Amino acid sequence: MERAGVIPVRPFLIMFEQLKLFQERIKTNISSEYVKSWGVVEALREIVQENLDARKKYSCRGRVFWKKGFLIAEDNGPGLRRQDLALGNSGKRGHGELIGQFGEGLKLAALVAAREERKMYIETAGFTAVPVLEYEPALECQVLVFVLEENDRVTGTRICFEATREESDAALGLFLEFSTVRKISDRIYLPGGRVYVNGALAAERKDMLFSYDLTGENIRAAQNRDRTVVDDDALLEEVGRVLSTCRNPKVIVTLFRIVEKKEAKAYLEGRAHLEPPNDNLAVWRKAMREVFGARVCLASDAVYDLEAREKGFVVLNSVPWQWEGCFRRLGAKFSYDIAARARKPRGRVALKDLSREESRNLRWAKKIAREVFGGKLPKIMIVSEIPPDGEERVRGCYDHRGVIYLLRDVLTVPEEVLGTLVHEMVHHVTDAPDCTRGFERGWQEVVVKVLLRMYGLPEVEKTA
Repeated sequence: MERAGVIPVRPFLIMFEQLKLFQERIKTNISSEYVKSWGVVEALREIVQENLDARKKYSCRGRVFWKKGFLIAEDNGPGLRRQDLALGNSGKRGHGELIGQFGEGLKLAALVAAREERKMYIETAGFTAVPVLEYEPALECQVLVFVLEENDRVTGTRICFEATREESDAALGLFLEFSTVRKISDRIYLPGGRVYVNGALAAERKDMLFSYDLTGENIRAAQNRDRTVVDDDALLEEVGRVLSTCRNPKVIVTLFRIVEKKEAKAYLEGRAHLEPPNDNLAVWRKAMREVFGARVCLASDAVYDLEAREKGFVVLNSVPWQWEGCFRRLGAKFSYDIAARARKPRGRVALKDLSREESRNLRWAKKIAREVFGGKLPKIMIVSEIPPDGEERVRGCYDHRGVIYLLRDVLTVPEEVLGTLVHEMVHHVTDAPDCTRGFERGWQEVVVKVLLRMYGLPEVEKTA
């Protein structure tokens, strides 16, 4: 009898030449031509994955090693069930932290073993299985068959697969547990360039600052069935989430350095949205000051950028638009905001002092703006003077504190007051200055909304 909690170490019990002694056979109807591109390394990968998943799912002990021409994976979990030998049967669905999900891996590893004429056996609680290929007359092809024999094992699983040391090392290198990368923060590793999903290598890229171990159903579902490709959008979302929750100053400083060097666009991280939670803002602000200094702002327009530099600010003109919100939360203003401090509108005009025509045009523009943007409009002030932007006349402005200023002169032309009000409302909604990606997206949303209503088409609800 084997003691509970001790990983059994058994000799090779099954002689492949004596398969005729086995009486029970499970025919899978999996063609020998299935996953023809798979080789021994892919098969070993599935065996290692099966072992790691069992240890994680059942909180049991286990190990994977190479010995005397075999890769051996063993654990002291509850063992496999006969139904686990059916293609597509899996107890891993709904377990976002596991690697496997389709119920195929172990069966396909067995298929490769039989096809490549590599010795393999699966010894688990209650039975031992050996994969072979047999001709199926009804299908007119060879199919995978498991030859079974009962055993007296009561717990755990031991899988042996004939392989060279090089094949074994190549397979083990596909998993974080056996990798040489070092952890520097939660789910972040160095050197960069590797994407692991639940501990299994899913992609290698040259455009990543760091390596990541990503988890959860969303990222697992974003892989192909061989777990060798990850959807870019899902990858960006998960990387952004991992980086946003990071509190390691060295990681954050490294991110800011690629902005300082104007290299952000060259990296995947530069396309990920950064949204650090409130609890992390102090760490991120300190890192921002370390890289850029205490007086830093985002570029917006050449004239404003120049004014900000003259006031002693470091103007960042290579911040990815996906990071703009992060910098704003950290206290960095746009150069537009810095320059606007010296461009305060003057000469407030009371509504009662407007002419009948001016009042009518203003009410008309407000009504349309409410219909387009929905809800209550911000405070709107009429002024007699707004300092010019260089040589260009300024018809309105938004001070990012929730106030829209309109020049009185525009109120005499309905289209001009409406256009100016909508322009400043886009600033209000996006909190972005002119000539930025955020402002352009805001304008695009307005145009799309107006066109949909013009043609009587339903608006698409935004997902949370």
